[in-house]
This record gives sequence, C-alpha cells and structure tokens, in this order.
Amino acid sequence: MVLHRHGKENVIDISPPGIHKWSALQRLNVRRGGYIAFGNDANDVTMFMNASRSVMIGYHEELAKHATESIPHEGNSEETEERIIEKLRELG
Repeated sequence: MVLHRHGKENVIDISPPGIHKWSALQRLNVRRGGYIAFGNDANDVTMFMNASRSVMIGYHEELAKHATESIPHEGNSEETEERIIEKLRELG
C-alpha cells in the first residue's frame, strides 16, 4: 500500500503498490519523455520522473526534486490559473 498525505487539502490518498499516475499513463501507451506533466503534490512524483518537462504548481518538497520548472501559488487561485494557462500556451 502507498500512502500520500495531502496536507494542504487534509486528504489521504491510498493506492495499491504499482498503481500511480505513471502506470496509468503507460496503460494509455504514453511513452517516457513523451509528455509534459503538471502537478502539485507527492502523488505526482512518478509522473514527473518520466515526463520530458514537469511543472510544479505551488510548492511541495518531495515533488520539487523532480520538477523542471514551477508556477507559484500565492493565495489568489485566479492568478495561479492564469499562470497555468500562460504556461500551456508557451509549451503548446
């Protein structure tokens, strides 16, 4: 069993071993390095580790080790959403 605690949302994520976002992408025939990942928490680590680029939203210590860039999340969610849209346009 794999346990991720999402402290900011006060949520616990429980998964069987080997079931994670990267394994789901593999089942969809997505290849390592064949996608750009966006994420904000520890459950995104495997997805980030296999992406060509990885964009961390806000800050999470464990995820930061695998992020190639980040978008700050400073209070106003509308500003964060606009930054994500800008990044998507930039990468598109």
